[in-house]
Amino acid sequence: MTISKLADGYIEAKYYGSRSNNKVCKITPHHMSARWTGKRCAEYFTKANKGKPSANYCIGYDGDIWCSVPEEYRAYTSANFDNDSQAITIECSNSSLNYPYPISEATWNSLVNLCVDICERYGFRLDYNGNPSGSLTMHRWFANTDCPGDYLAGRFDELEQEVNSRLDQKNILKIQDIADLDLYYDINQDVAQKCGRDYNKLWEHLVNCGVKEGRTYSYVFQPKYYLQVNKDVQKAYGNNYQKALDHYLAFGIKEGRRSGIEYYTPYYRDRNGDLKKFSNGELVKHFIMFGINEWRETSPDFNVKKYREYKDLQNAFKDDCKKYYKHYLIFGQNEGRKAI
Repeated sequence: MTISKLADGYIEAKYYGSRSNNKVCKITPHHMSARWTGKRCAEYFTKANKGKPSANYCIGYDGDIWCSVPEEYRAYTSANFDNDSQAITIECSNSSLNYPYPISEATWNSLVNLCVDICERYGFRLDYNGNPSGSLTMHRWFANTDCPGDYLAGRFDELEQEVNSRLDQKNILKIQDIADLDLYYDINQDVAQKCGRDYNKLWEHLVNCGVKEGRTYSYVFQPKYYLQVNKDVQKAYGNNYQKALDHYLAFGIKEGRRSGIEYYTPYYRDRNGDLKKFSNGELVKHFIMFGINEWRETSPDFNVKKYREYKDLQNAFKDDCKKYYKHYLIFGQNEGRKAI
């Protein structure tokens, strides 16, 4: 079961269904039309029969968060299959049952925190554009209802801005965010012999020796390549690979600089329409967490689908997308294999 770490508990709803292989890429906040705790709402979904309602999460007037339908399942919340099969739905308690049906600040704060958590784990931003094509949607667009109430509906722009601002703050990356210790092990045989698969030893070697030596340890950043294609950085720092890394983390990511042969931020955004509104830091993070496994177009110098055409690689790696990236970095480019 996939349940946010922010949840105070889990009470299984009576009704829910399959997402039919749809990816989570939306959030739909609702209002309860009740002043309940999150737990009370989750308890309601264990026995409610009319309309077979449910929601993935329930947030109470005091800010408590209860899961009612685990995230890998579709809750019956918005009266629309397409929306609910892609959305995490969230019922929010009202603080008053009088118009415009407000919610408390405790409920609001929990809603923001939960949205940030969901967006971060599934790799998307909130996009409120006033219609169902965005990633922040309303129940009233799909059914004859005033849900989520005029108060919460009037704060959807604010919700989009606050959640995305929080995501931007979280997307200041550090070396541990871009380093891949399995790649470091496989591409540096002397390090592998010395450290084995002890990830603590691999990490210690990387930060104390590997970075300064200009070794390869990341799919998005190769220090020698970074200095080669960014002449101003090389002019400033020579072949100081630690400073090259520091520059990339502090400036290069934000500036969308070329940093690795298999990944280029502006190209990644341009070739993947669902990522158009991502910041540069979010794009780097998305590629590391998701894109490297999704057969996306990621660089003008490397096309994983093209590289997959080699029969020996297909036989070896089957549908494991990331292994093609790894093979090219370790062997393919030195063997003169074509990847575009």
